[in-house]
Amino acid sequence: MRNFVVALVVASIWSLGGCGSSGGEDSSDAEASASAEAEASKSAEAEAELEAEKEAARAAAQDALDECEGQMGGLLEALKQIDGRLDVGLTNADLTSRLGDVAVTYNDIPFKKLSAECIQMVGVPLENAYNEYSKSVTKWDACIDDYSCSVEGAKLAELQGHWSKASKQIDQAKRALSQSKKFMNSGI
Repeated sequence: MRNFVVALVVASIWSLGGCGSSGGEDSSDAEASASAEAEASKSAEAEAELEAEKEAARAAAQDALDECEGQMGGLLEALKQIDGRLDVGLTNADLTSRLGDVAVTYNDIPFKKLSAECIQMVGVPLENAYNEYSKSVTKWDACIDDYSCSVEGAKLAELQGHWSKASKQIDQAKRALSQSKKFMNSGI
């Protein structure tokens, strides 16, 4: 009987040890589950924060685009009108007059208030377009002053080359203003 009691005590101790160990494993599982839930919650919070940052960046880019369009829109429109008129015919005097109007519009732009991205992506191409038209007027005027010059053939092709370059610059500025994504990608 003594062996039986010892065996019973040993079995009891062993089973209690096993229960304690099993209870510890349940506790570990619960802690692991809680830890996983906390990680998932942190991950969801991080995703929400990232999405909020992206939305703020999109809104800032759209605001910058709207500001740029508001300040550069008049210049763009004036240059587009010249571009369109050249397609159907424009005299030297008309081009000179319209270019004068563009210069007035250009001088009214508050460049110091504009973002660097607006100036770089919209202002510079529009200024380049203006400069190309100005070069063509200078060459056209020189040809008019030279009785041996005629605005045809090579001279006309030279003027049209300036007009084509100006047109491409205008298109570049229009594309920049049509895509707020460009403003986001530029670092705004």
